[in-house]
Amino acid sequence: MSRQAEFRRRAAEALAKPGIRGALGRFGTAYRKSRAEALAVLDYEGARMRLRESKEDAVARLPELAAEFIANARKAGAIVVEARTAEEANAYIAELAARRGVRLAVKSKSMVSEEIHLNHYLEQRGITPLEMDAAEWIIQQARERPSHSVMPAIHLSKEEVAGIFTTALGREILPDIPALVATLRAELREKFLEAGMGISGANIAVAETGTIIIVTNEGNGRLVTTAPPVHVALLGYDKLVPTLEEAGHHLTLLSKAATGQGITVYTTFITGKAGAPRLPRPAGYAGVSEPEMHIVLLDNGRRAMRDDPDFREALYCIRCASCANVCPTYRVVGGHVFGHIYTAVIGVDITPFHHGLEHAAVPQEACLLCGACVDACPAKIDLPRMILRIRERLEEREAPRGLRHFFLTRVLPKPRAFDRAVRVAGLVERLLPGREGALIQDLPGPLSRLTSIRSLPVVARPPLRDRLPEVTPARGTRRNRVAFFGSCLIDYLYPEIGEAVVKVLRHHGVEVLYPKGQGCCGLPAYYEGARAGAIAAARATLETLEEQGTDYILTATPACGVALRKYFPELLADDPARAPRAARLAARTKEFAEFCVEVLGLGAEKPAPHRDATPVTYHDSCSSYRRLKLKDPPRRLLNALPAYQLVELDEVGECCGFGGHFSTDYAEVAGHILERKLAAVERTGASLLVLDSPGCLLHLRGALHKQGKPIRVRHLAELLAEALPTEGGP
Repeated sequence: MSRQAEFRRRAAEALAKPGIRGALGRFGTAYRKSRAEALAVLDYEGARMRLRESKEDAVARLPELAAEFIANARKAGAIVVEARTAEEANAYIAELAARRGVRLAVKSKSMVSEEIHLNHYLEQRGITPLEMDAAEWIIQQARERPSHSVMPAIHLSKEEVAGIFTTALGREILPDIPALVATLRAELREKFLEAGMGISGANIAVAETGTIIIVTNEGNGRLVTTAPPVHVALLGYDKLVPTLEEAGHHLTLLSKAATGQGITVYTTFITGKAGAPRLPRPAGYAGVSEPEMHIVLLDNGRRAMRDDPDFREALYCIRCASCANVCPTYRVVGGHVFGHIYTAVIGVDITPFHHGLEHAAVPQEACLLCGACVDACPAKIDLPRMILRIRERLEEREAPRGLRHFFLTRVLPKPRAFDRAVRVAGLVERLLPGREGALIQDLPGPLSRLTSIRSLPVVARPPLRDRLPEVTPARGTRRNRVAFFGSCLIDYLYPEIGEAVVKVLRHHGVEVLYPKGQGCCGLPAYYEGARAGAIAAARATLETLEEQGTDYILTATPACGVALRKYFPELLADDPARAPRAARLAARTKEFAEFCVEVLGLGAEKPAPHRDATPVTYHDSCSSYRRLKLKDPPRRLLNALPAYQLVELDEVGECCGFGGHFSTDYAEVAGHILERKLAAVERTGASLLVLDSPGCLLHLRGALHKQGKPIRVRHLAELLAEALPTEGGP
């Protein structure tokens, strides 16, 4: 089964459980608000930068910090061992338990123990591991794995939890949360005193003191680390920080990013075996009398991650799970689909090093590359970039074949071949049933999935390249000269957008070159891991757009702007002849709204009052909002149009679920993300939706047409063009 088919199968199972979407959707909405309030007390960007620099330094000095931590922890009385593999870590803990006569080990929440399958390992050797964190206990009794690294049972309803309690305890337990908590407390309290070993993780390990720091919202963590006579702390090398001061800075961000709390309920510092007193043992207890603290420092691929320049920054993660909390796909399918052991985007990115590339193959399909995770990450980790590297490595390993791969690598990078292919597709398209003017509402047979959530546009006749001259002169005195990169979508599906762009530019004194040899920027190939195709397309585009004498390269498709500005320099970095040229091209590339505001001086800071203004709402594409950071320019341009009044969405910057090939391959998942966006649009009461991305326009206009809703969708350039006075001369 292909990884696409396997992801669809897993997603279908999750989508059949609406409780997952309900729980994650409600949490996502509440999290957005509480996180913003918690971070408002900080200079967030400054705090992020400091955390990033701290993690960069710690990872760079990892061997040195590890040696310092081990020495200081041993001075404080802890027994420290280093484990290269999961097997070594498991074996040490199991052998220690056997030597100390341990039959019951109580555990506080530890994702590293999940990573190495510690519970299963201990069970096979006659040792009972019992999770004492409420959510982890629920997951353990259900024989599941965590669906979220901070809130493991977030995908379960209280009714489902009550059912798990009933099965585990052999008596009916009602779905009342206070009663569930009281029942669990009564069941587990004595286990702390019966256990011969307590096993914990650690959120931070401080090199200068040998201290571990654990943050929790339940007191179970403190009981696990103090009640049993033997405490084992299991942690990865990535938890190391140099000083208590840096640990304090980590703590200022961790809980705020993770759960939107100012600080967690319990923040525990443990230094050596004397870090906390042990509780009295029950009568007849024959176990260890003197307290012991063992620290297991785990590698399990972390050093290999550190040595891999593509994935090194994954070690900067502080496990706050904010990438999951804001991920549009995660909020639909949950962590059991979007992950292996660790979930969401960071989970996919580290899985190849902990468990092998093959276990990341299916979960990585879940990523829309929207970039919400990057903005949310307190360590500023570029998680989507690593997803792209995984796709490239899968491409290299699997040697893909088929029509799709042929198109991405042999047709798309060649402008003439691509042009012929699209024109032929347009001819074939006219033979298909289900057309309604410029849209196809339903495709037949195996193609029906393409129109399951939206109608599709037809190929334009003629395309933009046949409508525009090579050079459109400026009206009046020429102020600038630009080369317009139209993009595949504008050229072949929405030429009216391109004509509107040229009209606006011409009116404001810009001479526009439209190079007829332009093709695709290669972004579809790049996003699917077909790096060779992306490089070939970048080279062809570079050659076409390097028109001497132009002041700027202009795009009206933000995704293409990201390609030209962000990806071309990276794709061509190893090409000595083209690398500096790609850098110069990137520096001269502007998005349409950005150019209008920053170069032409258009727009207004505040809206122009107008009694009869039409309410409109605005959708930011992920490419412009997150990758290009262009939130302000489109709004300034709308403010300058007195005929319209902007009504903001209540979730600005949320993805619409397009994601290029994602919404085609995984329409069922994309459809739920889309519905969230459409609901937000409808809540504004606006009858017109304005945006800057032809891709989002395809997705949203097609969905509204499919559902028969009267909301119109327009590109910002079309509104600006319509507002211009009629030209009376050259």
